[in-house]
Amino acid sequence: MKKISVIIPCYNIAPWIDRCMASIAVQTIGLDDLEVICIDDASTDGTWEHLQRWERKFPDHILLIRQDVNRRQGAARNLGLQYASAPYIAFVDGDDQLEPDYFEQLYAPIAHHTLRSAIYSLPFHLSTRLKITSLMIFIAFSGYPISS
Repeated sequence: MKKISVIIPCYNIAPWIDRCMASIAVQTIGLDDLEVICIDDASTDGTWEHLQRWERKFPDHILLIRQDVNRRQGAARNLGLQYASAPYIAFVDGDDQLEPDYFEQLYAPIAHHTLRSAIYSLPFHLSTRLKITSLMIFIAFSGYPISS
């Protein structure tokens, strides 16, 4: 069973999605523990083709969902939640680049303390199209249904 469902909303991020997916593929926690769910939100720039290449490379670890109409990031994340099967959820943006031990560091305290739920925000360097951000949020739920 996968430990973490990684939900990635994608809209017109062809120049950045390969970097993001590569940083997930080398996670020290191991790809076998990750379920990567990418929601293409009606991209028009080739993002879908990039995602398909990653799915072909890792078919047991990557699930692709394509929306015909752009419904924005929140709706894409909510759709990803419907497909998530792991007990823990992580939201990653398609232009993020994660450190190789990112998920391992997030998961270790949860596993060690057998927490039922936790919200983490850890500093990391993120260079995006328009800004530099230094905050990432990981939401972990175990044993409870995710609802609004």
